[in-house]
Amino acid sequence: MLPFTARQLGDSTGIAAFLQPKFNFNSSMPDHARRRAYIPMKDQTLIAVREFLETFEEVFGTDWQYTKSMLGIQDQTPEQTDAVRKMGLETIHIIASDGTFLEPRVDDETEDWGRRGALLERYRRLKSLTGQSDAPTTQ
Repeated sequence: MLPFTARQLGDSTGIAAFLQPKFNFNSSMPDHARRRAYIPMKDQTLIAVREFLETFEEVFGTDWQYTKSMLGIQDQTPEQTDAVRKMGLETIHIIASDGTFLEPRVDDETEDWGRRGALLERYRRLKSLTGQSDAPTTQ
């Protein structure tokens, strides 16, 4: 929670009066710079992290079907699955057909994908630390 109200932010006199005892800013700073400078870095960082997580989830979770189409990723057809099986090969699913990048719904999230497991682990930890819900991201 920010230590001031929106009304105090909209009125530079109110902002200065409210924050002057806490901060010693140069009064020649432009009004918008003073407003931004008054938000504690911890709060600015939290806001930026939450915005990043929301956008990251849209691209790699909620809009996963669209992202796949933009990347040219297509699901394996039944014919391709049969052909692979007949050749004695195995298809390793790195994302289940009903999964997303963020919720792959496979047993091993690190299978043949370098650092994806670490990325997902850190993403989930960051999400937890920012107090965001752990609701499924698939549609």
